Amino acid sequence: INNLKKSYLSCNIKVGNHQCRQGVNHMNLLEVPRNKKLLHMFMSEFSAATDLATVLVDINGKELSRYNNFTEFCSIIRSKPEYRHLCQKCDLMGGLESSKRGQTVYYRCHAGLFDFSLPIVIYNQLAGFILSGQTVVTDIEEDTEFINKTQTNWDNYIELQRAYDKVKRVSRPKLDA
Repeated sequence: INNLKKSYLSCNIKVGNHQCRQGVNHMNLLEVPRNKKLLHMFMSEFSAATDLATVLVDINGKELSRYNNFTEFCSIIRSKPEYRHLCQKCDLMGGLESSKRGQTVYYRCHAGLFDFSLPIVIYNQLAGFILSGQTVVTDIEEDTEFINKTQTNWDNYIELQRAYDKVKRVSRPKLDA
C-alpha cells in the first residue's frame, strides 16, 4: 500500500483484445466493467487498510466511483450544490498537480481537510485520479497550501460544524506511513 500511495500509479489495463490507439477515449477504459471492478476493489481495500476515504474521479474532477469511507463532513458538504463544485474543483486541481509532478501530491481542500491524489495512467494517457484523505492533520506543515484558495462559509452551517468536529485527526508521519 505504501508503495502505491507514494509512487506514480500507472495501470496497464488490457481490455479484451482491443488495442488502444490514437483517438480512443481513454476515459472509457475506466468504465469497462472489468477495469471498474478492479479499481473499486483496490480503492475499497486501500480505504479499509488505511481508514482513509477514497474516490475515483475523471480528468474533470467528477466522481466515477462510490465514496469509500467518506467522512460525514465530506458527504454533507458534497450534498450542498454551493459547495459540491468546490469539492470537485479541489479533486481536479489535486489530481492535475499529481499528474504534473508524476507522484503523489498532498494538499488541503477548500474546507481545510488534508487530501492526497494519485494519477491513473492507462496506455500512457491520463485517465483520472484516485483521491484519498479527508483528515485533519494535527502537525500540518506550513508549506501545505490550500489547493483551491476560494474562501467558503461552510462553518455557518451547524450540521457541518458538528460533522467537522468528528473528522479523524492524524499526525503527518502517520499519514505518510
